[in-house]
Amino acid sequence: MESKISIQELSEISMYNDNGILTANNPFRIFGTIPNIGASFLFGSKEWLNKSISKLTIRLTWCNDIPTDFNSYYSSYNYYLDQQTPCFKNTSFLVVFSALIDGKWKSLNTKSFRLFDENKEDDSILQISTFNLNFDNDLFFASSTENSDEFKFTDKTRDGFIKMELVAPENGFGFLLYAKVVIAIALYNAALISSWHRKKKLKPAPNIPYSPLTEKIEIKISCLNS
Repeated sequence: MESKISIQELSEISMYNDNGILTANNPFRIFGTIPNIGASFLFGSKEWLNKSISKLTIRLTWCNDIPTDFNSYYSSYNYYLDQQTPCFKNTSFLVVFSALIDGKWKSLNTKSFRLFDENKEDDSILQISTFNLNFDNDLFFASSTENSDEFKFTDKTRDGFIKMELVAPENGFGFLLYAKVVIAIALYNAALISSWHRKKKLKPAPNIPYSPLTEKIEIKISCLNS
């Protein structure tokens, strides 16, 4: 019998970040309130258990508070870090994916993905990010008595969840830098004000670090049916 590929959009998704359980009923901070490097977002579903998944598509819709240009938004941070290449720009934020299979996290990609997609015309941030993961060897989550009722992630969970982890930039979204940047800008402006030469402009106060706020998540799986 010829095998066919069926595409299914998941309707029930269990989600967690490092702060705990999330609900899709309201906008949620995908990496928590203080997303530093290593922050993670977990999601799973009963609907993909016992299926041979050849492709996974994750579509995230960001809320309207997302900056259109991270280089501009984090300009004060880039000044503080004083490096030739800005550490905070649209392409700086990278994630990797792994799957919990038989109690172990296994990498699902050989390269990192950009967290935010850009408009090709003006390089501004798009409000929707799409991640396509293709599997040469089909991804398979086995059901068990542990996840047979309510689908939760606990210390005993061994299958059925995928993790998206923030791996760049080194300073995450800048929360650990914020106080240092505030002080550096204040000292710079104070020195400028007290000097006799006012050719340079005062630097604006740094923006509060951004924490990605997700309005909607959509997940589709492509499965091989015999």
